[in-house]
Amino acid sequence: MNEPIDIVLTYVDSTDKQWQKSFKQMQNKEVRKGILDKSDCQAFGEDRFRDWNTLKYWFRGVEQNCPWVNKIFFIVQSESQIPEWLDTTNPKLRIVYHKEYIPSRLLPVFNSRPIELYTCKIKDLSKNYIRCNDDCYFINPVEEERFFRNNKPVLPDNKREFKFFNAEGKGAPFWGALNNNMTIEQEYLKGRDYNYGIAHLQTPCDKEFELEILNKYYGDILKRNSYSHFKNEKQYNVFLYDNLERLCDNAIIDENVYENCSYLFLNPELDYNEVGKKIFVCLNDTDKANENFDLVYEQLHTFFEDKFPNKSSYEK
Repeated sequence: MNEPIDIVLTYVDSTDKQWQKSFKQMQNKEVRKGILDKSDCQAFGEDRFRDWNTLKYWFRGVEQNCPWVNKIFFIVQSESQIPEWLDTTNPKLRIVYHKEYIPSRLLPVFNSRPIELYTCKIKDLSKNYIRCNDDCYFINPVEEERFFRNNKPVLPDNKREFKFFNAEGKGAPFWGALNNNMTIEQEYLKGRDYNYGIAHLQTPCDKEFELEILNKYYGDILKRNSYSHFKNEKQYNVFLYDNLERLCDNAIIDENVYENCSYLFLNPELDYNEVGKKIFVCLNDTDKANENFDLVYEQLHTFFEDKFPNKSSYEK
């Protein structure tokens, strides 16, 4: 029998005036110091933080499709980020602020990498937990065995031959972080050959394994993530844990674990009939949605309102 399974949900409300003020102050500071360029879309792009006002549907999806979830750890920067409609008295919900588990020198953080890399330090979080961004939705019923079996995370196999990525231009912050991960992976695996793989979907995690990696490389991870409060190519990201779990036999490998699940881009051509058939998805926001934002917004909300019309117990 599996241990309890919690979900860690990371969230940002870009419409929050306090958050906007803090964001702008830190952006101006780092641009002025020459740390980052103001045109850096990976660090400052609107689609990196944009709130689509769909969080309530995320909660409805979890309650309807994942009744086995023990508790939801809702991660936000500050109290001003908590939606007015959220019932914070729900016994299955715990609000966690960044300052509770992220090193103080990294705060305020406008970058998902430290937020995710340090979640394993959250007090009272279950050993087995699911890492979930606020753009990753549970569309249809899913069994807990999809994520954990014999108390081990269930992950797809690595497919890509190990070699460093081309970390240049617009994509440098993403691919550069993966290259940084590989330096740790090579050292941890003592140089043995391996294949590489990443999957940006709801991800099962072993807190104790992550803590082992974080503690072993704590100084270097902290140093690299201290370079900037925004996303950049010098950092590590959380795929470090996922990849090492596969490679260290700390996970059960299942080629079909993400069958009928998809990583999709929000855009006017998105087929919501197909989305509705998926078990779970990531509906990723990029600049593909900018030109037709109002149309994409309307399509997205129509889909969710049809799919999850009833309030969850997480709503007042």
